[in-house]
Amino acid sequence: MSRPVHHRVRARAVARLLVAAVLALAPTHLFAQRDDQREAPEVRDLRLNGVRLVSKRDLERSIATTESGCKSLLWVPFCGLSRSPTLWDRKYLNRDEFKRDVLRILVFYWKRGYREAQVDTSVTRIRDDQVRVVFDIKEGPPTIIASLRVEYDSTLLDERRVKKMSILRAGDPLNLVVLDTMRLMLQLRMWDQGHADAQVDTSITVDPVARRANVVLRVD
Repeated sequence: MSRPVHHRVRARAVARLLVAAVLALAPTHLFAQRDDQREAPEVRDLRLNGVRLVSKRDLERSIATTESGCKSLLWVPFCGLSRSPTLWDRKYLNRDEFKRDVLRILVFYWKRGYREAQVDTSVTRIRDDQVRVVFDIKEGPPTIIASLRVEYDSTLLDERRVKKMSILRAGDPLNLVVLDTMRLMLQLRMWDQGHADAQVDTSITVDPVARRANVVLRVD
């Protein structure tokens, strides 16, 4: 009956020895922290609440505020034993960037057609030097594409090809990121056919009350 306990103790001892070995090999500069980091609280928990209609991962990448975590998946078993700078990537709350993150989130949603998104924030202290950061997001209704038209010379582009490149259609949210991809696809197609001076202009008319947009792409 005592053997399983013995194995658990030995496994922990081995893990601690591995952690000690990693720390011994670590460069000394990894243990140094800047004064501003010492003064700022560590972000131990970051939450983006209310994200349903856009990619949460892309949204997280668009903001500056991030939470602390293990530097590598390989270190996960050891991060529970040590918060050494060699293993643990500490992230600190930058108040200025935190304020800018609200604008970044609003711009992120605006580009994807959600022009009425709202963001509330809160910072809750978990410990004296650790905080939980929360962005409460109300996505709101999207601005919908009422019509999308591509104007082009039918002797240069055939209708089937244009439809294949029409990755946005009427009824979709007015996603400016996808619209720009579609514009670039049309332009590259013209360049591939030898028309190096070809340009694709975009015209968008938005009715903010009705939340409707009319889009025209002109291949010149």
